[in-house]
Amino acid sequence: MKFCASKNTERIYLYSQEDSPLHWNFLPLDIQLDNWEDLPEAFRRRENRAQILRYVQQWSTLTAMKQRLIRRSGLLFCSPVLVLDQLTSTQRKHSSTKRYLTKEDVSQASLSKAQCDGGTVRMVHKEMFFTKRRTTSMSRPNTSASVPEKPSEVHPEPPVGAPEGPSEAEAGYLQVLDGEGRPLCLSCHKACGSTGGAWDTCFCSQTCQEEFQLRSSQAYMRARVLQTEQGVCQSCGLQAHQLYLKVRDAPPTHRKEMLENTWLAQLSLKQLNEMIRAPVEGQFWQVDHIRPVYSGGGQCSLDNLQTLCTVCHRTVRVQYTQTHTHYGHAHPPSHTVFTGQPAPSATEPQGSWSPLLCVHINTQSYMVLHYTLAICPLRS
Repeated sequence: MKFCASKNTERIYLYSQEDSPLHWNFLPLDIQLDNWEDLPEAFRRRENRAQILRYVQQWSTLTAMKQRLIRRSGLLFCSPVLVLDQLTSTQRKHSSTKRYLTKEDVSQASLSKAQCDGGTVRMVHKEMFFTKRRTTSMSRPNTSASVPEKPSEVHPEPPVGAPEGPSEAEAGYLQVLDGEGRPLCLSCHKACGSTGGAWDTCFCSQTCQEEFQLRSSQAYMRARVLQTEQGVCQSCGLQAHQLYLKVRDAPPTHRKEMLENTWLAQLSLKQLNEMIRAPVEGQFWQVDHIRPVYSGGGQCSLDNLQTLCTVCHRTVRVQYTQTHTHYGHAHPPSHTVFTGQPAPSATEPQGSWSPLLCVHINTQSYMVLHYTLAICPLRS
C-alpha cells in the first residue's frame, strides 16, 4: 500500500501500489489507541495491519514541522521517513548566520543581479504584496479561537528581549527587471508574471512569497510556527500558548497561583512578576532554530524551527553556548551587555558591592555566547 497525508486534516489516505485510491483512511491516533474495531475490516488483515503500524511508528517520530512538509507535498509514498528525505534533498539549500533577511540584503542581491544580466531595478513596497488575502485554507484546521488560522492576519508579540525583525513600515525593496522589463522574483530571481495584481509581479509563486515572508518577518515566522505546533513545547510538551492565554485572561490576583503549578515556575522571580503583571506571548514560548543561527541556521525554512517554552529555550541556549565554547569555535563579532541583574548563581556579598551579570552577545545571531561576573560598587 501507499499513503497520502491530507493537507487539511490529520487523516491518512491509502492507495494501491498502482496509485489507485482504495477509499480507506484513518487517523494515526486511532492506531496508537488500538481502535481497530472502528476501522475498515481490511485493516485487520495481517499484511495491511503490519504496513499501517509501521507507518504510524515512523510518522510519530517526525516533528510537526516535518509532518507539515509531507502534507503540503501531496505525494504518495510508502515510508514517511523516505519521502521526507526526498523532499528535503530537493529543497533549495540555504545557509546564513543572519537571523533575518533585511531590505539591504535584498537591495544588494537585486543590484548584483541587474549588473550581471544588464537589467534595471525598481522599488516595491511591502504593503503591495504582504496584504494579499488568501482564498485557500491553511494546512491545519482552526481548532481553537486562540490559534490563528491565517498567519498574515495576526501579529504575535515578539519574545521579551529578542531583537526585532524588519519593521512593516519600511520603505520597500529593490526588485530586478530584466532586459525586457519583466519583473524578477524577489526571492529566487526567476521571471514573474507581468500582468495581474502587484503580488503577481513580486513573486513567481506563493511558495516564494511565503519563504520570503518567513525569512524577513519575525511576526510571520512566529505565526507560522504557532499555526503548525499550536504553541506546544517540542521539548517538555508544555502547552505554552494555551497557558499564556489562560494567564492573560485571568484576573491578576489569580495569575500567581496559575504559574506556581507549571513548569515555568522555575523562572526567575523578576520574570514571573512580569508575567503576572503584564503577560505577553513572548514570555511563555520562543521560536528556536534547531540548527543555530551562528552555524548557518538563520533565514531558514519552517523545518529548522521549533516551539520551546521559555525554560527549555533557556536550557537549549546554554547547551549551545557550552558546546560552541568547548570546541573552541571562533566567535563572530560580539558585544557585552550589563543586565543590571544579580548573577543567577552568585551569593550576594556583604557591604557596598553588588554582582552584575555580564552577558556577551553575538551581534549577528543575538545568541548569548557566555556569561561573566562583574562586581560593581552600589551607588549610595
